[in-house]
Amino acid sequence: NDMATEEKQKMQKDFLDRVFDSMPSECKQLLKIFYWERKPMDDIAGILGMRNADSAKSKKSKCMNKVKEIAAQLIENDEFAEEAVRNAIERAALRELIEEERFNDENGI
Repeated sequence: NDMATEEKQKMQKDFLDRVFDSMPSECKQLLKIFYWERKPMDDIAGILGMRNADSAKSKKSKCMNKVKEIAAQLIENDEFAEEAVRNAIERAALRELIEEERFNDENGI
């Protein structure tokens, strides 16, 4: 059963990588700074040359919508629409996947 879980996690990670690869670079950067580096919005605004934290928040929200949009599109266009991934998207678990991937990166998993 652990194998199945491991396989499912690998598929979700691969899927997330594909979604990320399709993202505009500013979104990639913003989400990585937010989720991986856990920087506050003020810092993110500074790093990305935005006016203020509200601008960064608004952009992050647009980027998360873009993530969902790209994910939905990949699932639609692809037999890869594996149950595990579809369920993850439907549960809006993308955020968890991103968090998990960041955790795994930090811990060399």
